[in-house]
Amino acid sequence: MKAFASLLGALVLGCLLLAPTAGSTRPERTFLPAEDTVISGICSFDVGLHIQNNEYVTLFADGHYIINGVLTVQLTNLSDPTKSTVLNISGPGHVTPTPDGGLVLRAVGPWLFFFAADDLYPGSPAIMVFARGQSIQVVHPDGSGTFEPAHNSTDLCAALS
Repeated sequence: MKAFASLLGALVLGCLLLAPTAGSTRPERTFLPAEDTVISGICSFDVGLHIQNNEYVTLFADGHYIINGVLTVQLTNLSDPTKSTVLNISGPGHVTPTPDGGLVLRAVGPWLFFFAADDLYPGSPAIMVFARGQSIQVVHPDGSGTFEPAHNSTDLCAALS
């Protein structure tokens, strides 16, 4: 979650820097960049993440924002590249800051979530899931949090094994 929380934190900071000026009620819409990467420490193998991105973030004057657009990823088991899957993870997602400095992500539609062991709370397992439906992630100011995946979720580590 530290990597995911860092990514989400950078997104929040970027959105706050792009926030509309006081008194403005018109939301700001900005392209949300994303780069290919390797996800390590989640599955028993590294996972290559290739991104095709056309997602945007819309920031509202009250601090909440919506992530939407088209985001497709190809996940590849780097130990066995014949194991690969392409997923549409376009969401959308609604992010709301909390009064204590945390945030709540309500993801609806298809999303990719991954957390290292112990990132959510002590003793939590590492997970990588493709969630379809409503998922809720709460990130506390200290970086800890909770995650409730959609009922229709797929364990991607198992799927790519």
